[in-house]
This record gives sequence, C-alpha cells and structure tokens, in this order.
Amino acid sequence: MWGSGRVSTLPKVPYVFALPAEEWEQRDTILRIRHSRFLTATVPSAAPPASSQSQVALVFVPDTDGDADRYHLHAMGVVSRARGEKVATIGRRVKAEALREVTAPFTSTDIDLDEATHDELTRALRMGAAPLSPKAGDDVLAALRRADPSLARLLEWLGGLLDPDRIEGDSFVEQLWWMERDALRVAMRIADLPSTPINAWRRPTDGAPYLSGLITDPTEQSMIEHDARSLIPEGWYRDSNRLERHDITVVTDGDRRLEITNVNATPVEGRLGADLIYYHENSRSFTLVQYKKLGPERDILVNQQLRRQLDRLEYISTLSCAPRGPEDWRVGSDPCLLKLVEWTPDGAGRSQGAGRGMYLPVSYVRLLLEHPCTEGIRGGRRLGYGVVPRYLDNSRFIDLVKEGLIGTVGTTVEQLRALVTQRVSQGHGVVMAAERGGETANARQARNRSRGPTRIRPTSGQQRLW
Repeated sequence: MWGSGRVSTLPKVPYVFALPAEEWEQRDTILRIRHSRFLTATVPSAAPPASSQSQVALVFVPDTDGDADRYHLHAMGVVSRARGEKVATIGRRVKAEALREVTAPFTSTDIDLDEATHDELTRALRMGAAPLSPKAGDDVLAALRRADPSLARLLEWLGGLLDPDRIEGDSFVEQLWWMERDALRVAMRIADLPSTPINAWRRPTDGAPYLSGLITDPTEQSMIEHDARSLIPEGWYRDSNRLERHDITVVTDGDRRLEITNVNATPVEGRLGADLIYYHENSRSFTLVQYKKLGPERDILVNQQLRRQLDRLEYISTLSCAPRGPEDWRVGSDPCLLKLVEWTPDGAGRSQGAGRGMYLPVSYVRLLLEHPCTEGIRGGRRLGYGVVPRYLDNSRFIDLVKEGLIGTVGTTVEQLRALVTQRVSQGHGVVMAAERGGETANARQARNRSRGPTRIRPTSGQQRLW
C-alpha cells in the first residue's frame, strides 16, 4: 500500500493503561474516549521510570466476568510525552493519543508471553498506567504482531506516527512531494478534520505521488475507492506498472467525508508543479490552488510559461455560474489562486504543518503585473515577499474556503472530472480533495465558528475511524 522506504522500528517500551472498572462502566467515559481519541492517566510513583522517547500506548479495560487479572485490549495509540507531567507527589500524568479501537477480541491472558513478561504486564495493569521494561515491551509488541494481522497493521501505522519519514532533500521529487503534502494538509484544515489519519508516511518510490507513501489507517475497513472514482477521470487507476495512477485516502468525522486523491500522468521530472483542487460537493463549488516555489530571494521571475498558466487559470473561472441564492454569493469571482511557497530542506521539509506562503488570486496577479511594485531592474516582473504589498496567508485563505466565500458556483462532477483531466494533461500533478455530506451553508458556518472541540457523530452507512 505504501512505498519502499525504510522499515520503522517501533519503540520497545510501550505504555500500558488499564481503566478502572467503575470508570469503564460509565457510558460517558466510553463516548469521551471515542470522540476525543485520547485519555489521560496518572502513573504512580512506584512505576518504573519512562523513556524520553515517544511510545506505543496499549489501553486495556477490565474483564466483565470478574477475573481481576484478566483485561481486554480495547485500543492502541501513542504517548508523545512519555515522561508526562509531575502531579504533586503522587506520580506523573501522561496522555495517550490517536487511539484506535481494536476490533479483534483479545485479552491480556491471550498474549503468548513467558512467565516473567506476563507477570510484569499484570503488575503494570494493576497500577493503572505504567511503562514496561525494554525486554517485556519488545516481547509484548512482537506477540501482538503474531497474534492478529489487524494488530500488526495498527502497530505499523502507529510506528509511522511516532517516527515518520522526513522530506529533507533538495531534489525536484522531494520538492514536489512537499507541495503535495502541503496541499493535503491545507485540505484537511479546510475540512476541519484532524490530521492524525494522514500523519503516518513512508518515503515512496521516486516519482510516485505523496499519498502513495501514506500508511493506511487500519481502522478504516476499506478505502471506499468505488465512491471516489466518480471524481477521477477515466483511465487513472492504481497500478504501479503505469504512470497513470491515483492514490485515495478517506477520512470522516461521522457526518462529512473527505476523499483525497493524487492524480498524475507525467513523469516527475516533466511535471510543471502541483495543484490542489478542493471540491465541496453539497454546494457544487471548487477552489484551485497552483503551487509555485519561491527562489532563494523569496520571489519568482514571471516568465512566459507562468503567463500562459495564468491564461489557463482564468479560463477555469468560466466554469462558474451566476449566483442564484445567498449561499452562492462569493467574495469576487476568482476560484483560482497561486500559492508562492517557501522551501528549505531543513525548514519546510521537516515541518508537519501547512507551509508558509502567499496566496494570490489570479485577477490580483494580473493587477500586480501591471504595477510598478513588481517591476525588476531589467524590466522583468517578479512576485514574492518584499514585492507584493498584500496577500492571503494560510489562515485567511483556509477560512474563506471553509465558509464558502470563494470558489466556483454550480460546478458539476462532470465538469470537475474534465478539469482534472485537463490539468493532468497539461503536466500538473493534482491533489484532489472532495468533501461530501449534507451540511447546509448555515450549518457549515455554525460548525466553522464554533469554538468547541470537533466531535465524531457516527451515522448509519458511514465509515468510523474508531
């Protein structure tokens, strides 16, 4: 499912958590863990010292039959700060995050362990929260991998979260991967979905799309490819022996679903760059962002190739219809923007957030290219920091798309398919994100402006991430 990058080595000192029976019997506790996907616990002072490394978290719940030393493995996740925070004199508070429920029934007594390791696991469970020793931790993780394929896949995904590959080179392939990763993270922020499901990444074969390096979140039972194909041009499918390929990942909050796809038909060395196309299906609206890498002076020279690309982006705006109601109104008529991104292998390549850059609507770029502010010493035109007086940053751009204030009006899936085909044929790699759900414009605004935590509301017929 992913590329041929290095094989991860999972930390060998997993944290063990055991929820008290009286707490587990409360439905609020179950729902809170499912909604937030984390829990906190106090590690008693008698527990062995924890490593400074991030760790795998194993969450157990009491046996309902009353066996005091028998616990059911309920979920697995990660502990990012293994040493936790000091809590007065009683111990340390640690937080288990990115929890994913274990679907296979499995108990502490089912794990194939030698007597000494089993005794250590039982002592840790009795404490409620404690790290295992390196040997015991290694034995427990190895036993879980052997016990069930789903556990092995979940541990591989958790290993990707704890120790993801970095994009640190300066080759064009890595720059393109970084642009596609940035497009992916921007799309997740627009959808107001947590980035955890797409944080595990292994370096794919050179030239493969960024998404092909994602380790699949194993709690998604399928990638729902047949649903996503309605947005993909005919002829693009996942096949490692062809250049025409796409990679699909699906995330959901229970009410809405975001399907993200990589599409390209040109060898990496021949690509002109990366596009992000974000399509909101319910409002039939998309926004397109074309990426451009800033040079060492934090600007770019405007050449004839870029001017031709601006012509094509202007043509895309003709796909938009006139607004027919208040929900169709947009701020201006620009569905297409340039994102001028800063790239340094030791900076942007390591960052896990959206890359710093400036978003410029096409009509604004046209004005800039006629203004003295962009005129260079020899009469050429430049765009970038220190040249462009005003621009949109990540937060402002994302907020505008989230609220439906920019983008096309009344664009059909068929038109979107034709656009993706066109962009790919012109040499661009496309990260296509399609948000699906029945959310109205009013509900969308209310969710975006809510300051409360995002909650998971599973509904019938939708995939759950937990």
